[in-house]
Amino acid sequence: MKVLVTGISGKLGRMVARRLVEQGHVVRGIDRRPWANAPEGLEVVQTDIRKRPAEDVFRTFQPDAVIHMATVTHLTNKSPDRFRINLQGTRAIVEHCSRYGVSQLVFVGRHTYYGACADSPLYHTEDEPPLGLHEFPELADLVASDLFAGSALWRHPHLATSVLRLVYTLGPTKHGTFASFLRGPRVPTVMGFDPLYHFLHEYDAADAVVLALTSRLRGVYNVAGPQPVPLSVVIRETHRTSVPVPEPVFERDGKEVKSVVEALVVEIDTKVFTDVLRTLPLQDILNQLPAEAEDLTKALGAAVNLAPRVVLHLGRATSKLETVDPLKIPDVVPDNDPEGEDTSGGTGGGGGTGGAGGLGGTTTPPAATPVGAGETPVSDREDTTLASSKLPPLFSIPGLLLVAGIGGAVIAGSYARRLG
Repeated sequence: MKVLVTGISGKLGRMVARRLVEQGHVVRGIDRRPWANAPEGLEVVQTDIRKRPAEDVFRTFQPDAVIHMATVTHLTNKSPDRFRINLQGTRAIVEHCSRYGVSQLVFVGRHTYYGACADSPLYHTEDEPPLGLHEFPELADLVASDLFAGSALWRHPHLATSVLRLVYTLGPTKHGTFASFLRGPRVPTVMGFDPLYHFLHEYDAADAVVLALTSRLRGVYNVAGPQPVPLSVVIRETHRTSVPVPEPVFERDGKEVKSVVEALVVEIDTKVFTDVLRTLPLQDILNQLPAEAEDLTKALGAAVNLAPRVVLHLGRATSKLETVDPLKIPDVVPDNDPEGEDTSGGTGGGGGTGGAGGLGGTTTPPAATPVGAGETPVSDREDTTLASSKLPPLFSIPGLLLVAGIGGAVIAGSYARRLG
C-alpha cells in the first residue's frame, strides 16, 4: 500500500513511518522540517501542506491512504500560522484526498478536543461535544480541524475516514504536552488538588495509528491507555518533586472583594517534642543558666506548654478591591440657564428658527433662511446680538465717545514714540 504521512518529521510521525516501512508499505512524507536519518527508500518532501508542492505529491505519488498528523498542538505557540495550518491545512488534505482518488484517511487528533471544565464527566465518549472553548480559546483551531476531518465521513462517503483522539503520551522521546510538564526535576501543582491524568505510551500510540490504517477503520475513536492515575502518583513514579502552589481564594463582602494567597503553610506536630521535654530535668537545667540568658530561660520554660500542633504561615498576601454605586444619570437635563438666555445661539421668535445655532459657534447664513411670519429680521438680530454682548450701539453717543477714546489713545501713543 502506498501511504502518505503528513507531519512525518515529528516524534510520533517518525515512529508511525518506521512501522509502516517494516510492514512493507511504500511511504512518503510531507513536512516543513527535514528528517536527516530517514529509513532507506522513504522520501520526505519539505513543503507546507497548504502549498502547491504538497498537491503535486498527491498527483505524482497517487497514495492509497493518507495519515494526517501535520497539526500544531502546543498551546504556547502563538504563531499566526497556527490557525491556518490546523484548519486550512486539514481542509487542503481532505480536498486532495477526494480529488486524487485516495481511499482512506486517518486524522490524528487529541483528546483536548473535549476541553477541561469543572462539570465535565470523568470519561468522555466520542459523541460528546467540545465544552472547554470558553475556558481555553487556544483550542479553537484544533477543535475546528477535528470537526472538519469528521465531516468527511458524510461529505466524502467514498473516503474511509477515521478520526483518532489520542490522550497524552509519555515515552523515551520526552515529547508532548504532558511530557513537557514533567520534564524538570520539580513539578508545580495546585495545593490541595490532585487531578487524574490519562496517558498512553508513545509506542502504543504509534501502534494504534498503524492499526487504524491496516484495519481500515471508519468513524471517530478515543484512543486511551490504562486507567487514569492521580498526578501525585505520576510525579512519584517519574522520580520528580511536587511543588505545591497556592491557589488564590476570593471572598466577596458587599462592595468589597478580597483575594488571599498564602505562599507556604508549615504544620509542626509538637506532641513528641513536648513528651521528651517532660522526661528531662528541665527545671534543674534552667536554674543553671546565667541571668543574662533570661530570654532563653523563658523560651525553654514555655516549650513544655506548646500546643500539640503549630501552624506557620510563611508569606501571606491580601489584596482588596472596593467598588462604588454606579452614577445615576437623570432622564431630564436640568436647566443651567435660569435667567432664560438662549445658550444655543439663536435669538429668533417663538415660531421661527434662530440665525445662529449648532455646535461650536457655527452660524447659518441669513440668506439661506427666509424670514417668515413671527421671525425677527436679520438687521434686528444683529442689533439684539450686539446688545446681548454688553457693548453700546455704534451710532449712539456712548458709542461715538468710545471710538473717539480709542482713536485718541492711538494718536497719543504714536506721538509718544516720536518723542522717545
